[in-house]
This record gives sequence, structure tokens and C-alpha cells, in this order.
Amino acid sequence: QKQKALNLTETKSKFLANMSHELRTPMNSILGLTELMLEKGYLEPRNKERLEVVLNSGKRLMTLINDILDLSKIEAGKMEIRSEAVLLNDILEEISGSIAPLASEKNIDYKVLKKIDTNTVISTDRGKVVQVLINLLGNAVKYTDVGEVLLRISMANEMLSFEVIDTGIGISEEEMNVIFEDFRQLNSPKSKRRAGTGLGLAISKKLADILGGSLTVKSE
Repeated sequence: QKQKALNLTETKSKFLANMSHELRTPMNSILGLTELMLEKGYLEPRNKERLEVVLNSGKRLMTLINDILDLSKIEAGKMEIRSEAVLLNDILEEISGSIAPLASEKNIDYKVLKKIDTNTVISTDRGKVVQVLINLLGNAVKYTDVGEVLLRISMANEMLSFEVIDTGIGISEEEMNVIFEDFRQLNSPKSKRRAGTGLGLAISKKLADILGGSLTVKSE
């Protein structure tokens, strides 16, 4: 029975990976052409509004497709780690380029606090570190309506430490036990009104483990 379950999981993961690839190709065409029409075409306000809905819906769908692809790769043991020498400051600049505009839209502060010299080279999979931190910071912005989101970089127990701190709604003790599980989202009314797939934190936790690190949460 155990072997059958393992085989079924592997088959499911391969199917999801293949399907995700098949879905991404037409989705890229839809997103690309929609963006082109919004940039280049003369549109009546009502039609422009409709295309913006198409674009935003397409982006949400693409996020879900990418999450499922990542999850299926991890489950199938196919997630590759490609370590490279990278400047820590370059990672921080890439992250800030994505997060600062999101924070600005909500009129909250986004700050980076450097407790170490970040003008230094580290060896890691840059793409996966960026993916995890953007995921965590994106969540912080999403669940914060007033105040700030802070990224603090330091050293702890001879490990590079990234802390994402926010003044958002917080997480209850009961929910802290399940937020890293696949397809799990918070049940509070304040959380339910914020869109999400329930995969981001699960993937981030798995990627942190694969990178030889860990991901933990503290809240109230």
C-alpha cells in the first residue's frame, strides 16, 4: 500500500508538471497580447477596464500555475538547486524592486534594515532565495493595512538570517501550526477577504529546507 501511494504521488506530480507546462504557453500569449493592447491600442474607457480585468485575472492564474508546477517538482524530487556566487546587495535590490511599489500602493512603509555588510558575495540559488523572500514580503504587504513592512538581514548561529516583520493583522497560535501546509489558508474573516492560493508559504518552507535553511514564524 505504501509503494502504491508513492507511485500515485509520483504519477500525480508528473501529470501536474506536464499540465502546468502546457498551460503556461497559452497563458503567456494571453498576458503578452493583453498587455500589448493596453499599451499600444486606443481603447474606450469601458473596454480598457475590461482588458485590465483580463490581465489581472490572467496574472493570478499564472501565479497559481507556477505554484502548482513548483509544488509538483518538489514532491517529485525534481527541484534543482543551482548555486552561484551572487552579491547580497543585488538580491536585496531585486526584491525591493518588486515589493516597494506594492507597499507604496497601500501607503505603508517598506524598509530594509542591514545588520551586516551586505556588500558581500554569497553562494546560493539566487532565484529561489528571491522567490521565498518576495513571497514572504508580498504576504506581509497583503496583510498589513497600516504601518510598515521591514526586511532585516543579520547573522544568527553562523547562518545568514532574513526576518520579515510587519504591523499587519497577525496570526493566531492555532493557525501558526497549519500555515505551512499545502492549500491551507487562514480562516479569520480579515484573512479571507485577501486573495491567495494557499501554496505560497508551503512552497517557501520546502524551498528553505532544500536550500539548507529553515523557515519559522512568530506572531500574535
